[in-house]
Amino acid sequence: MPGESSRCHLNGKTEGQQQFTINVTGPGLKATNNWVVPQIVLREASKQLGTLLIVPEQGMRLQVASREGITPLDPAKSGIRQKGVLAFRMLQTPWILALDVQQVDPWIQVTSLQHATISEAQLKIIANLQYQIENTGLKSFRVFIPTNAEGVRFQGEQISDFLRVPEVVTNGLQAWDVKLHRRIIGGVPFAGQLSNFAAGKGHGCFAARSAGVGCESAARICYGPNRGAFAGHRGQIA
Repeated sequence: MPGESSRCHLNGKTEGQQQFTINVTGPGLKATNNWVVPQIVLREASKQLGTLLIVPEQGMRLQVASREGITPLDPAKSGIRQKGVLAFRMLQTPWILALDVQQVDPWIQVTSLQHATISEAQLKIIANLQYQIENTGLKSFRVFIPTNAEGVRFQGEQISDFLRVPEVVTNGLQAWDVKLHRRIIGGVPFAGQLSNFAAGKGHGCFAARSAGVGCESAARICYGPNRGAFAGHRGQIA
């Protein structure tokens, strides 16, 4: 806490290089301006130098409002690849750093490749979907497929369960919720399979649509009864 003092007692007199770890916690932080970054000052030290790393959680963006006594560093040179991390080198003690903290809207992008096999007996589609999640973490997805589809299955390393949502139907498409084992950030691949349905007007061979995404692009490959194939592409949907 600001202005609070604590004393660390050692087992005996020490000299030379020593290493200590200090953990402190406090309340969470919401979007704000000119937030003063807390610091730890060693009162008995005649000189205190080092590096300061500030790591925001997903969905938060940090910008420097003012600084004094510290200089910015490139986090990548320290092996840090996470986006949004700020790094500084301390030039003096005490130093001052104020940040503007902003909330960032989630962004979800989906790319899919859908294979359709058409025969006199049935229409079978396998859709491979690749989700890219930024600024948030998701534990489930909602996918829309034709209401008359049969044999619906979803497969993927992260998938724990999937179920139809009977009360959610739009434009001849039925909602399905796909649940994951844990909250995911980044890329999530999985596949869906369905058969025995008649494609609705304007849907063509596209059988799977993702809900709640910022951008969706899809490609299709359809195999006809004569074993020939033709490809199509659906552009980005913002």
